[in-house]
Amino acid sequence: MSNKTSLKTSFVSAVICIFVSLCFVQSVNAGSIVSWGDRRFDGRDFENAQFQAIAAGGWHSIALKSDGSIAGWGDDIYGQASPPAGDFVAIAAGGAHSIALKSDGSITGWGWNYYGQASPPAGNDFAAIAAGDLHSLAITKSYAGDFVSPYGVDFIDFAVLGLAWYSQPGDGNWNAICDISEPNDNVIDELDLEVFVENWLRGVE
Repeated sequence: MSNKTSLKTSFVSAVICIFVSLCFVQSVNAGSIVSWGDRRFDGRDFENAQFQAIAAGGWHSIALKSDGSIAGWGDDIYGQASPPAGDFVAIAAGGAHSIALKSDGSITGWGWNYYGQASPPAGNDFAAIAAGDLHSLAITKSYAGDFVSPYGVDFIDFAVLGLAWYSQPGDGNWNAICDISEPNDNVIDELDLEVFVENWLRGVE
């Protein structure tokens, strides 16, 4: 074997070893949390704990585990790093408060609440959340049949559906947004009305 061939073989072997090592490290550390910066408030590293989301507040942090529970650490003077038990799907951290979206679409908040930032509105129609320093935000779910957002499925939407009733593409009154049956069948009929009725008044305050 020539020196050139030997060097080429060694190089390929080295590349394969490095690739395999990187894949192994990535698989071992998948879902772990690494923090950096000011660590005065316990900026710990969580290793080999399956997390799927993280959020950093003013002096605290929270993380969503794969089982739907939440871990919190850092400054906890207002309880902002002490999350409640529950089945959560999203988290957000504010200045000294935290909020979390439950699997049923409702929101829970904890921590400093002087401005009401940790007291989310009632309901289970929420799809996303965010937290600022002194306030919080949420996006409400959109429902099939809510053609005129953001008012919910109401009489206005019923009128829109009625105007497109029994229409097909090419008809003068055809309105594609009213084709809400699954799968879409390019006709506005009883199947769409059935979906509409199922969502009647959902999202209406």
